[in-house]
Order: sequence, then C-alpha cells, then structure tokens
Amino acid sequence: MEAEQKAGLKTIGITQGTFNDCKSALNKFIIFLTVIMHQRMKSMQSGLGLTASCGNVYSEEQKNGTFNFMTKNNTLQDDIVWEKDTKSTLNAKTRILSQDRLNSTKEVCFPISAINQIANNADKWAIELGLPSSHPARKIKKVLEDVVDKMIDSVVFNTENGAKFELQSISCIGIKELESGEKHVYVKTQNSDIYQVMSRKADKTIVPMVLAKGENYSNIHLDHVIRMEEILAIFAVLFPFLKELTDLFRKLKVSSIKSKERRQAVIAHIKDNFSDKYASEMGQLSKELEIPGKLIKLEVIYHKDNMEKH
Repeated sequence: MEAEQKAGLKTIGITQGTFNDCKSALNKFIIFLTVIMHQRMKSMQSGLGLTASCGNVYSEEQKNGTFNFMTKNNTLQDDIVWEKDTKSTLNAKTRILSQDRLNSTKEVCFPISAINQIANNADKWAIELGLPSSHPARKIKKVLEDVVDKMIDSVVFNTENGAKFELQSISCIGIKELESGEKHVYVKTQNSDIYQVMSRKADKTIVPMVLAKGENYSNIHLDHVIRMEEILAIFAVLFPFLKELTDLFRKLKVSSIKSKERRQAVIAHIKDNFSDKYASEMGQLSKELEIPGKLIKLEVIYHKDNMEKH
C-alpha cells in the first residue's frame, strides 16, 4: 500500500511532506464539518421539543390539565407491574443493531447489521494477520459497543406534562393493565418519581402511550427523532467507508439488497480482502461510527405511531 502511495505521489508531482500537510488540513476540515453538523442536528432536534427551549406538542385535554396523570403519591401506582431492567425489557441493543438503513438509490446507507458482523469478526481476522492489539481492527468491536451503549443511555422518554427523561435516569419501566385489557406505560426515575409515558404521533402531537389488548413491550419501538437517512444525506462527505460499503452492497448482486444473502456476500468479500484492503480501513470506520453516535437521538414510541410516521 505504501509503495503504491509513493508511486502515485511521484506520478502527480507531490512530495510526501505536501501530502501529509494536505491530509492534516483535510482532517481539520472534517472536524469543522462535524461541529457544524452537531449544531445543525441540535437545531433540528430543538424543533421537535428535545431541548429545554422548546416543548412538545400536547393535546388540548393535556394543555387544559384535564388528562388524569398518575403522580408519585397516587395509590393506583400499586397496580403497575414493574420491570427492573429497562434496556433488556425494550430489547434496546438488538433493536438498534438491526435497524438497517438500506436503499437502492441513496448515496450513503447505514447497514448496521453488516457493520456489527464486521466489528464482531475484525479482531479475529486481525489476529490471524498478526496485527498488534493497538491496531484499529482490534478495537472496532469496542468502538461500536460504546457507541450503541451511549445511544441506549440517551433514549428519550416523553412523559406527562412535558417532562423528558433519558433512559440512563430511569430505574424501571412498568405497565398498568386496565379492565378493558389496554395497558398504560409508566417509568420510575432514580428518585422514585412515577410518570406516564407518552408517544409522538406523525403530526408531532404527544399522546399517552396505550398498548392494545394482547400487546406488550415488543410493541414499544425506538424511533429516530431525526431520520438517519437525513443525517447521511446531508453529511455524506463525512462517511467515505459507509459510501464504499453502500457501493459494495449494490455491486454484489445476490438476492435483494436488504436480504440476509446479500449481507453474507458482503461480509465474505470483506473477509477475503481484509489483509490487503479492509484492515487498514477500520480506523476510518471507527471515526464514522462515532459521528452519528454523537448526533442520533432515539425516543420511545408506540409501534402504530411509528408506522404512521414512515
């Protein structure tokens, strides 16, 4: 790879020093773009009521105070069945790692399930090549795990009267079943305060999350407040590895683009070409994973509301 790079620089008449200066300037520009991206995402999120300066959109009965919310001292809280491990109850990690964003026309996609497989295998492939523990390929799995953990911790629960809580501040989640079979969803904070969970409808109105008879926690989804497709489309220049991975998904014509067979073909190609190509690109993938990891905001939403939005 180094020999090819030197030959290429010689061909176009650029010295190694000039190349390194250009590379350094490009890295600084990418950092600048990341800051701008972060500011833009914060601005977009504030428009959806995710900052203190802008509240959610509530129904008239909620604005007028006529909706019967449960409070900390209400004895009805005894009817709530609590689940202590909120992350596992919502199956948060599996949901995030299976939310592929694959499209046959988008310039950059986010095939997270394939990325997860690459991360899970990269360390083994790197060891087989004799790469040191400091090599990015040996660390990519930990990078992805940290990014996902941060995303889970910051999942937003919209609750009564406009209060919002991140998952890391929730001690447990519970359901209160009514005589009709419907179920209301509640969370208990680390301070033991109890709040009813709300869901955001397609028109941005916030309404009580009510599970229908026969439904359970699997009907509570994690939804992107700002669609991942929008982030990738606006800032495609920051994701060269994802662009390459997207092109690879399109190039390998095995079944449909979203099929398991296509994903397996992509993983096999990366494994076969790991030593001479992809091992050196794991550092870039790490950088690209950390960018959306800092910007993506997820919120809990009733599954029917989620389907209406998309």
